[in-house]
Amino acid sequence: MSAALTIRSRGADPDGLDFEALQRTGTAMLQALCGQRWTDYNAHDPGVTMLDQLSYALTELAYRSAFRHEDYLAGRDGTIDLERHALHLPQDIFPSEPVTADDWRRLLYDRIAEIEDVWVTQAGSADGLIDIAFKLGDPPTGVRAEPTAAQAAGVARRIRVQAGAARALCEDIGRIAVLETEDFYLTGDIEVHSLRDPAAIYADIFFQCAHHLISGLQFDSYEHAAADGVPPDELFSGPFTTHGHITESAQRAPDAGISLPRLIGLIRGIDGVRQVHMLDLCDAEGKSARLDGAGGKRLVPRLCFPGNERQKRMLRVHFMGQTAAPDNDDESDADAVSALISRARINLNKLQFEARALRQRHASLEHLGEVPAGAGQPLAPYYSIQHQFPAIYGINAYGVPASAPPEAHAHARQLKAYLYVFEQVMANYLQNLAGIASVFSIDTDLTQSYFSQSLNNAMLPDIEALYTREPDQMAQELDDIRRRLDPFEDRRERVIDVMLAMYGECYTQQALRKFNVYFPVRQAMHAWLLENKLAFLTRIVVLLRQRAAGFRYDLPAWDSDNVSGAQRKIAILLGLHEHHCCRSLCEPMRRAGLRIVPDAHIGEGALSGVFRHVRAARPGATMNVAATLMRKAFAPGRLEIGRTSEGRAAVRFKVKSAPLTYWHLGELASGEGAAELKELSETLRSLNMRCEGFHLVEHTLLRPRRSDSVQCPATDEGFFPFRVSVVLPNWTARFHDPEFQKFAQDTVSLNLPAHILPTFYWLGYVQMDDFESRFRNWLDKLRHATLSGHDAAEQDGGADKALDDASSYLISFLLRQQQRDVHSHWV
Repeated sequence: MSAALTIRSRGADPDGLDFEALQRTGTAMLQALCGQRWTDYNAHDPGVTMLDQLSYALTELAYRSAFRHEDYLAGRDGTIDLERHALHLPQDIFPSEPVTADDWRRLLYDRIAEIEDVWVTQAGSADGLIDIAFKLGDPPTGVRAEPTAAQAAGVARRIRVQAGAARALCEDIGRIAVLETEDFYLTGDIEVHSLRDPAAIYADIFFQCAHHLISGLQFDSYEHAAADGVPPDELFSGPFTTHGHITESAQRAPDAGISLPRLIGLIRGIDGVRQVHMLDLCDAEGKSARLDGAGGKRLVPRLCFPGNERQKRMLRVHFMGQTAAPDNDDESDADAVSALISRARINLNKLQFEARALRQRHASLEHLGEVPAGAGQPLAPYYSIQHQFPAIYGINAYGVPASAPPEAHAHARQLKAYLYVFEQVMANYLQNLAGIASVFSIDTDLTQSYFSQSLNNAMLPDIEALYTREPDQMAQELDDIRRRLDPFEDRRERVIDVMLAMYGECYTQQALRKFNVYFPVRQAMHAWLLENKLAFLTRIVVLLRQRAAGFRYDLPAWDSDNVSGAQRKIAILLGLHEHHCCRSLCEPMRRAGLRIVPDAHIGEGALSGVFRHVRAARPGATMNVAATLMRKAFAPGRLEIGRTSEGRAAVRFKVKSAPLTYWHLGELASGEGAAELKELSETLRSLNMRCEGFHLVEHTLLRPRRSDSVQCPATDEGFFPFRVSVVLPNWTARFHDPEFQKFAQDTVSLNLPAHILPTFYWLGYVQMDDFESRFRNWLDKLRHATLSGHDAAEQDGGADKALDDASSYLISFLLRQQQRDVHSHWV
């Protein structure tokens, strides 16, 4: 295994806290710069005195720069706002939705306490379905009631709910079956010592062997697992289990053979067991049982506790050279065996109760790891070096004596002003240390990456008397200088890149700059890109946890944020402005009372009412609007105020520059002008942005559910498994651009799971409206069929038939659109 590539961290400045080293470095620089004019570097020289004070001040800056990382992020009370700084606890950032069979096994074992083991396999049809088989837990020892068919069906419905909520993209739940059991009994000779009650040993042997035969799954507290050295990424690998960390042995098939040597090794490790002389498994009549799992029936082994007298004598426990379960029929020995079994049953019930309680107890993560805290010490306060100058200089808090000549006062003020430049730099440095918490945050109102603070009399004695403006004005001018030299957008983006890199992610969509059609002003474009990056960082937990997850079809999906993890991430990467939900892309146009039609269908004068119609925004009346007008009207210079033939002011749209062509959009009333023109432009720009988005259709969910449903349209063999249809609008300014369409297709393909093949549909307004009505109807039928399947009283198949009809209706649309310029996309 190759070593990981790393960058060596930069060590602390070795001279930062060394006053003498700073002094030597400063003296060497002075000699290099002015050695021809200045030769006296002894302590009495005023220049050396100033160098000493500046060197001493630098050690304070170095000291404050060497605090722990937590100190720069903490508030005054020492606590760190983890959410503000996009910092997440291990139990939040590491878990994911189930991907492997082991993930599914642990998830279902944790969520449903009634099952003792579960097996998850790919369905034989290889169309993205998974089959789930489970074994119900046995009742407490001594209780003869077996689980009923109704109980098994109830557990199966709960499994379908849990599995459907955690399914992956292009994956669905197939058959769920409860497995029958085959009873086994332990037989053999086991020697125990006298330091533990034989009944407790007997119960422990039975409990551990019974558990090993089935699941081999065992709960442990997260604290114990962490104390045993399990690292956080392994501790929370896969789905988060709410009842504790699950340890597991290698999963065996439900009908696989049973290894006696492994059982013997397990028993030898039990406290109190000295030796296993013989061990076997038998049936209720004492006959040796078949152990190779080749019986032809898929039966799960179940270890039964002795019931009748024959069964009580099968497992013999030797204590102090005597046998607790002899073969003779002596009445006293029989009573001893019955007493042992009775006491063992009590101990076994206690072990089983503790195991059930552990499965139902919610794990506590309170003491798993301490949340970092800072010292809460202020970082920005500045204490002037002038306080420490000898009093003869006259620049400390006492100043120059009133009796001193005017020249002495002038010299002190001159020196104070000279030192001000150095002190302002150092004060700003400390303010930047205090600003680290803001820079490394997800604050949306942050507008600066450098910080400054104005020096006042409390920091620097009598400095305000030297200001040529009021202190507030000086602070404003200082901030203006900082703003001109602050590359905020560049530094902010690089900081967010670092914060994303903590989670192994990067925002690579710099190509979005090329498709900036909505923000002609540079600052607005940078704000848009920063907004996208911040949206990615803010939602990092959900994006990582659900990166392969599908949407939940048992919950409402339309007009909600119930979308797949891939769709959520892709929407952010494409810079969509409404990226949080599944919604109609035609609805913004309907609300505006507009219908997009091709330019060729627009007759002369047909657009003369657009200006009034758009400003009125009456959804009751619908007006046709040309596609070019919709996409281009908000671009600079395309809307103008012109004159009609009668000389009245009117709004017009420049269609072409050569030959110069205009479309008349409506007349202006008295007093209307540039403001109304800007309002029309902004409305059309907003409409374009709100119409952008895409729909993701999982073909696996379109599969027929009933054989007697409406005939499904003819599809090729690979239509259903691991395929998605990505449906996008082509009438907005960005989405109509062929280069952006290619960029969007590449982004979708790169961020879908590698085994999923997308097919892209770029639809016009009319086709999209048709698709969305079919898609919404199908989502409703899918949810209804799912909920009907969960309700035993409604399992009549009618909901499945309605779902098949809606699926067929949607498939026929997709197949019809495939005849056009639609293609699949592999990366």
